[in-house]
Amino acid sequence: MIKIIPAYLLLAVITITELVGQNFNRPVPSGFPKYEFRQSFSSSMESNYLMAPVYPTPTSSFRHLSIMDENGYLKWYDGDSFLAYGNLEYHPEHELFSYSGLNDDTTFLWKFYVMDMAFNLIDSVIPVGGPITDSHEFRILENGNYLVVGIVNTYEDLTGYIFDGVPGGNPISVRSFVIQEFENGNLVFDWKSIDHIHPEEFIDSYNFYLGNFDYVHGNSVEEDVD
Repeated sequence: MIKIIPAYLLLAVITITELVGQNFNRPVPSGFPKYEFRQSFSSSMESNYLMAPVYPTPTSSFRHLSIMDENGYLKWYDGDSFLAYGNLEYHPEHELFSYSGLNDDTTFLWKFYVMDMAFNLIDSVIPVGGPITDSHEFRILENGNYLVVGIVNTYEDLTGYIFDGVPGGNPISVRSFVIQEFENGNLVFDWKSIDHIHPEEFIDSYNFYLGNFDYVHGNSVEEDVD
């Protein structure tokens, strides 16, 4: 359930907070974890902080998306719908928000959700064809298409190669980085690192594991001019 915090409630509590001389504790509604806001500098800019938990366990008490103003006061939060949340972002060119949500902690199938400026859910997207969602990244392209990333494991013959001093073999489970583009819910572009980047380009200082060779570890993607 999406929560909007009434402005008059915040103003009343701010006054009380100032009376007791606490300048970094912030009031919270029932059900939202307590937090401290420490500001290392003052700014006249009107801005917001977008917060999401970093992969909490299913029993974690903190699994809320939240938006705070430039002084650390809670403006909006959502924390009732999913086991875990992540990657809350604002896309100014399209005036949309997005975040990732996890419903099942056994399959770890994260889905990306899109909200309008009133925080209404208007769309969702998840990789198709086998990749597991990587909840780190979601992009809305200039043409309005969605770009999501994921990972997929394949078995490769790496006999004759040496990785960080360890010989390869056959078969080796290789984890690839996946990029998929969607237009109106339809997959229009599908890229897998294993089809373009051979594991021999692996950086030796990155650990090599025979059971799960994560040779290309991507966390982000950006639209370029080409």
